[in-house]
Amino acid sequence: MRSPTASRLLTSLTFKLDLLLLQEYMTSVAEAIEAATEEIYITDWWLSPEVYLRRGLEFDENLRFDRLLAKKAVRKCTYKIDHVYF
Repeated sequence: MRSPTASRLLTSLTFKLDLLLLQEYMTSVAEAIEAATEEIYITDWWLSPEVYLRRGLEFDENLRFDRLLAKKAVRKCTYKIDHVYF
């Protein structure tokens, strides 16, 4: 049987690992959007345009999802967003 302290430590470590993986995923999404030259296709079931794809010590407005797409649209890169409903 695990002690309560060990269970809390495992839960804390799991949560921190999940956050690191999410941060890595969001950074990869931002890099893919920035690297796109012609088209961007996005499929999601819940999408917030105000989400920051990269975070640092300060929030940079230019790293928001909607701002990255707007920057690409100005450069004639088309994008399509499909919403999946369950």
